[in-house]
Amino acid sequence: MKRIYTLFIISIIAVGFSGCSLLEVSVSTGEPLTEKENDIRMMTRGFYHTFRSQIILAADSIIEGTDNQTAKIHAVRWKLEVTRAITSAALKSMPELSAVETWVLCRNLDKTLKALPDSVLFGNRTAIARNTVDKLEKQYRCQLAEVMDKERFALMNEFVELHSMAFTPDTPSYLSNPSSEWIEFLKEKGEDYKRSVGSVSEVIADAGDRVERYADQVSKDLSYGKEIWEYRLEEDSIYGKLNYRLDEMKHNFDRMVSGMEHLPEISDCMLDSLGQQAQEIMELMTLIVDETFNNVDYQRKEMQQYISEERKSILEEMRGMANDSLRTLMDALPGLVGQITGWIILLVVVVFGVPFMAGFGLGKLHERQHIRKREKKGTNSMQE
Repeated sequence: MKRIYTLFIISIIAVGFSGCSLLEVSVSTGEPLTEKENDIRMMTRGFYHTFRSQIILAADSIIEGTDNQTAKIHAVRWKLEVTRAITSAALKSMPELSAVETWVLCRNLDKTLKALPDSVLFGNRTAIARNTVDKLEKQYRCQLAEVMDKERFALMNEFVELHSMAFTPDTPSYLSNPSSEWIEFLKEKGEDYKRSVGSVSEVIADAGDRVERYADQVSKDLSYGKEIWEYRLEEDSIYGKLNYRLDEMKHNFDRMVSGMEHLPEISDCMLDSLGQQAQEIMELMTLIVDETFNNVDYQRKEMQQYISEERKSILEEMRGMANDSLRTLMDALPGLVGQITGWIILLVVVVFGVPFMAGFGLGKLHERQHIRKREKKGTNSMQE
C-alpha cells in the first residue's frame, strides 16, 4: 500500500513539472505583427533593394553617356540623395509607415523629374531617369495592392494623391516625411492606427537588418562624395586655361626664333611678350594650387559634417528601436508576471496540496477499514 501511494505522488509531481510553462519562458513577449503587416514589411524591404539598384544603374548610364561634367555631377548627387531617401523611408520599424513614405517618395520623385526641364537635370540623358522612376512607382503601387486590404490600400492611395497634389518642384526637398500627416489623415477618416512594431524577438531581428543597411548606405555616400569631388576637379576650367597658355607660349617662341635673325626690335617685343605670358602662367599655377587645397579642405569639412549627421541619425534610430522594444516589453510585463504567479500558485498546489489530499484520503480509507475490522470482530464476539 505504501509503495502504491509513493508512486502516485511521484507521478503527480512529474506531470506538474512537465506541464509548467516556467521552464519554457521566451523573449516572444509583446504583440507580434499580423500576417498582413509582415507581408508589407517583406515586400517593402524587397522593393528597397530593387529601387536602389535601378537608381544606381540609371545614374551610371547617364554618367557614361555624357561628356558634360555638370550633368555627371548632377547624376551622382541625384543618386546619393535618392538612395539616402529610400533608405530612410523603407527601413522604418512600423511596416505601414515604411509603405506610405516609400510610395510618397516615388510619387514626388516622379513628379519632379517630369516637371523640371532637361537642362536643369541631366541634359539629353534625362529620359533614362524619368523612365526608371516611373516604372518603379508603378511597380510599388501594384505590389502594395497585392498585399494590403482593399479598404486600407484605397485610403493610402487617396492620401498619396492628396500629398502629391500639394507638392511642387519648388519645394526645398521632395524627400519629405509624411508619417505624421498619414496619422492625422487616418484620424480624420475615423480609422485606427496600429503602432505595434512587433514582439521583442521581431524587433531585435529587424534591428540587425536595419543597422546593416544604414552602414551600407553610409559607405555608398562616402563613395559618391568622392566621385563628385573628382568630377569637380575635371570640370575646373583652370586646367584648360593652363594648356592654352602653354600652347600660345610655344607658338610665340617659334615665331621669335624665326624673326629674331632679321629684326632685333621684333626680338625684343617677343621677349617682352614671352616674359609676360610666363608671369601669367606662374600666377595661374599658383591659383590652381590654392584652389585645389581649398577644394580639399571644403570637401573634408563637408565629409565630416555628413558623417556626423549620419552618425546622429543612426543613434536616433537605435534609440527609437530600444524605446520601442522596452515599451513592448513593459506592456507585456504585467501579463507575464500574472502568468508566472499563476503557475507558481499551481505548482504549490500540486506539490503540497495534492499530497495532502492524497494522504488525507488514504487516512480516511485506512480509518474506515480499521472501523470495519473492529465492527467485524465485535460481531464475531457476539455470535460466539
